[in-house]
Amino acid sequence: MAPRHNGREKVTTIIAAAMTSQRAASRVTGIPQRTISDWMNDPKFAQIRSTVQESFVEEGRLLVALGAQELAQALTTEEMKGRDRAYAAGVAIEKGLLLAGKPTSHVAHETLTAGFDDHERALLRDWLERLLATDAGDGAGDPAGAGAVLRQP
Repeated sequence: MAPRHNGREKVTTIIAAAMTSQRAASRVTGIPQRTISDWMNDPKFAQIRSTVQESFVEEGRLLVALGAQELAQALTTEEMKGRDRAYAAGVAIEKGLLLAGKPTSHVAHETLTAGFDDHERALLRDWLERLLATDAGDGAGDPAGAGAVLRQP
């Protein structure tokens, strides 16, 4: 039985998938995405994938350099105003970080009781338990109890 897809077809599809996505290559070629995935993972096509990716990165760097020159000119002349300038500069910085493999955002998690000692945590826990035990929203009583004070961080 003859192979369903010849070598040229496979290589062309692998190049298309490496430059876009396996799904896009599947839509264009009509070859099932699973088949393309198998080809992309096949070690005998590793060199093709690597060459395409390296070429794509180099072309991307060239486009980034050209875009940076255009942006610098637009920012230093009066071609861009106000928020457009700030937005364009922000996007350029973020894309530069992304291409360099650096993080483009930072998420910090703070704990409400991070600065509390054991006694203050116990006071907070007791206060919350009493608060939940009272009728919600009626404002009656002092769930913390007289004299219970939590320090401000």
